[in-house]
Amino acid sequence: MAHSASCASARFCMFQAISPNKPGTSRRLQQLLLILLALLGPAVPVATALDTGSLPGCAAWVSEYAAFHKATRLAPDAKYILHTCYSGMCGGVGDRLRGVLWSVRLAIATQRVILVSWHRPLELTNYFQPGEIDWTLEGIPKVSLDSKQRLGWLDSVPSAHMLASLQPDRVVWELEHNTLEDAPVAAGAPELPLWSDTAACLFQALFQPNELVMSAVEAEIASLYGNSQAPYSALHIRIGGLEGEGEASIQLSRMSKLNYFLESVSCLHDLSQTGIGGQDSQETAAVRQPAHLVVSDSNFLRNKIRKGVLPGLVAPSYTSTHLDTVHNSNVMLHASTFVSLVLLARARCAVYTDSGFSRVAFYLGRQTCAAIMARHEGSLGPLTDMQVRGGSRLRVCDTSDLPKM
Repeated sequence: MAHSASCASARFCMFQAISPNKPGTSRRLQQLLLILLALLGPAVPVATALDTGSLPGCAAWVSEYAAFHKATRLAPDAKYILHTCYSGMCGGVGDRLRGVLWSVRLAIATQRVILVSWHRPLELTNYFQPGEIDWTLEGIPKVSLDSKQRLGWLDSVPSAHMLASLQPDRVVWELEHNTLEDAPVAAGAPELPLWSDTAACLFQALFQPNELVMSAVEAEIASLYGNSQAPYSALHIRIGGLEGEGEASIQLSRMSKLNYFLESVSCLHDLSQTGIGGQDSQETAAVRQPAHLVVSDSNFLRNKIRKGVLPGLVAPSYTSTHLDTVHNSNVMLHASTFVSLVLLARARCAVYTDSGFSRVAFYLGRQTCAAIMARHEGSLGPLTDMQVRGGSRLRVCDTSDLPKM
């Protein structure tokens, strides 16, 4: 396990820091920090959809559109929706990919073939390959792509009048970008609840990591756990600090970030202990669980974990960069973003931040052992409502100490 040499001294220092007699140490903070020192129990042996390559329980419309797409993609009379980002602000990988899900539903409603292409900073095909739906431009006649009706950047649902006003004879409707995701589309378009198995089915039918990304993922897991196939649990925490993004964009104070992090770790600890639906036996309780993996946009937090300051946790070896703001065409530099997605997707149990990046990771992994951590009180209501309506089977973490926004 990484950093074992430094854990002993760090553990002693942490015990000193959370001593009940130490002034200014709250009981809640003591309890949460002690969880970092415990983290016992067996890893939950739950196969993910990414492991099995299967999509059980998918809505019929996903496979129906995949069949339509395959039959129509290169047909002489085919019409397309091209989801692009060639210039301007494109957003991070979470915003980009979840926007594609909305564009697909528009394609279904209008009987068009979805295509995806972006140039900033590099083509998506450097990292993802098609699943059942071939969204690449390969084989598409250039003359078809030159006939465009530009829909531009959609930041609100287009009205029925707007859709009716589009030139239906145009071969290509080009969408620059959108983050609408689960928003209504048009008559004939299926619904797509957030955090749902249906959304995961559609995402996996579209996107699968390519060999470059999977090789990097296996190397990272092997360096952290000694075996590229080792089971582990993982946490994604969105608190700001990506290379090219900075801290301010998340709008949480330092204490709020600390509290949010500790609550997220607590949730992952509980989830990984109870994910198999029962108490650990005496025999398995004595077996140390592999250190939990923390995937974060905070390089500061990553560095602290890598140095062994927080026993029971490990972090990836690479520096995280923002896909939109770091203008560098180095394929391996930006591969780290996609490696992070797959590391989360490969986890047996996962706690996800309520963010676009986390949703994309869940859609790729579709774990049966997963939970969502609201980012602040304002995001708790929609998550709870979604769970009550049955839109998602994911548990919502205990949020008694959420930051206030």
